[in-house]
Amino acid sequence: MELELFRQDLLQTGAASAGCLVVLPLSEEKKTQKIAIGDVTGVVQCLSFKKNDLSISFKTLPTGQKVTSMAIGKGRNQRDRIFYVSDNQVKGVSRKGKEFFKFNTQLMESIQHIDVYEKSLWTSGEYGFNHFFDGKDKDFFLSPDRINAAEVLPIASPTDYWPVLACQDRFVRVLSGNAPVYEAPTASAPRTITFVADSHDPQHRFPTAKEVLYGTENGTVVQLLLESDLARQGFVLPNPKKLASVKAVFSDIDFTKTGMTNMVLGRDDGSLEIYDLEDGGQPIMVFSTKLSESLSTITGGFITSLAAPELLIHTFSGKVIGFAPPGAGILLAGSGGGVGSLLSSAGNGVGSGGIFGSNSNNNNSSGNISNSISNNPNAAGSGMLLASVETGVPEDDERARGYQKQIERMKAEIAELKHEVDEENIKFQLSGGNVSKLALAAPFSVEHRCRLVPEEACYLLSLQSSAPLFCVALQSNARLELLSIPSNVAIMSRSPEDPENDALTLATYRCQDLTNQLSIKFRLPEGGKGANIQLFVIPQAVPKTCVSLKATVRPLCLHQRISDPDMGRQVSEMVVKGDFSVADMHSWLYGLLPELPERLAPDVIAAAEAAAAAASSSHSSRPSSSGL
Repeated sequence: MELELFRQDLLQTGAASAGCLVVLPLSEEKKTQKIAIGDVTGVVQCLSFKKNDLSISFKTLPTGQKVTSMAIGKGRNQRDRIFYVSDNQVKGVSRKGKEFFKFNTQLMESIQHIDVYEKSLWTSGEYGFNHFFDGKDKDFFLSPDRINAAEVLPIASPTDYWPVLACQDRFVRVLSGNAPVYEAPTASAPRTITFVADSHDPQHRFPTAKEVLYGTENGTVVQLLLESDLARQGFVLPNPKKLASVKAVFSDIDFTKTGMTNMVLGRDDGSLEIYDLEDGGQPIMVFSTKLSESLSTITGGFITSLAAPELLIHTFSGKVIGFAPPGAGILLAGSGGGVGSLLSSAGNGVGSGGIFGSNSNNNNSSGNISNSISNNPNAAGSGMLLASVETGVPEDDERARGYQKQIERMKAEIAELKHEVDEENIKFQLSGGNVSKLALAAPFSVEHRCRLVPEEACYLLSLQSSAPLFCVALQSNARLELLSIPSNVAIMSRSPEDPENDALTLATYRCQDLTNQLSIKFRLPEGGKGANIQLFVIPQAVPKTCVSLKATVRPLCLHQRISDPDMGRQVSEMVVKGDFSVADMHSWLYGLLPELPERLAPDVIAAAEAAAAAASSSHSSRPSSSGL
């Protein structure tokens, strides 16, 4: 089955971190759902769409402190409350913008993810995971490696939420209090994890299990069924085409009307894919498209109309993009959308509680309406004919009219922006016209990742920028074999090496088309001194600015970490004896091998030192604690 979705560009914000767009639940009025958005400039805004027009409930002023995470409260009376993190302060606001909560966590790490349930607040940093209750520290867990993503789930009971952490050392850890209950190994480092309220288990084999989906660096997606004492691995969505890493996963809308929610994946290269489950329980792709930049957040709901739920995408540069099925979306909203007739045909008015009900679970608010519509034979196919029934105009003509209205609105916005630019130019000239200050004030964010591609024995260095790229200069103290990538829109030119300045590789990538991302693939012989790579990223903006980035490749660069080793396999062993600590030993390994944390957790060091002490007491000569 092929799914048809129409793209609609809704909004442009500043550059955004992952998880900085949330959808509020449906209210008891016949209105679309509101969305709340935060960006790197510190702006938080809540808005909705009404008859093809954007209505802003509130919008804060820029603070210069970027918003790193947003969440909707999970408590009974918190489901219309917006919580967000800025400068390690957690703030709570109502849907109208009134601040009712402010808490300074005083954490040293930047908070990457938050969850709120009643008086409990969970925060996830780079390595530390904190649980605050009523504004006081309750639990703390220090992860052995970097925490890439986190969720809290009601695993033990509907009110007992347990944290689930996706860690860089290829483990998904389930916590209770300040300690792991169990760990589930992963084939590749998990980058994102999401809770699925309606489990993809049609046979109901594990009725008490809670389902999570996690996406990995090697591009696969894995289903985990979590219980209070164990984790079961379900289906695995492979990546035979060797596509980019999975950055976002969403599963809360049933587009295909099969009774189970579809799985939506967003990748680093901008690919968007939707999967359904076959009768045998295996995923099958029903929709795919590709955007020009990385996808930071994927969510959904009744955003621009009540005719059908839509996907909502927030990209790295701040674009908010919707994907609506036929008969729905902002392009048809101006025609009235047939909301009243559709709701009445579904047989669930506001008073009946069928569509809006008690709203006991905001994760299922969009699915309730879509299921009501799909189960009603009178409503079946109404999405396709809705515009023509209401207006007498075919949907294609109605959608073309919607496109024309969007174009007219964009032209008006461009004219307004040009006027604002002219005014700012006048102010700039009156202030003295200092170009250097203007360049420093230019908003420009860049992210990069460098990972091993084991199938090709090479590395892939990926860049994404909030502004279109002009060129990228590369310098390295090692001789790199730069490989071509057919999909790149940049022309690579090499310069002679400069050994006196420790520059054995010099290259420039000049972008020919407007693009916000660039990939560099290179190969390096293993066993040398490794490589230090420095990148100079220059955007298209005027005056020119530059951002410097660094990446390190270890000497044993073609080794990779495994979480479930084959203990029956023959291995080599090297024993090192001497007067050194566990921290010293780890620092040596960290300088040689990739995928190791910079520091060991204190409990790991304590356990290793205790084992070393026990070993030394059983021998007359004291060996060090080393078996590599």
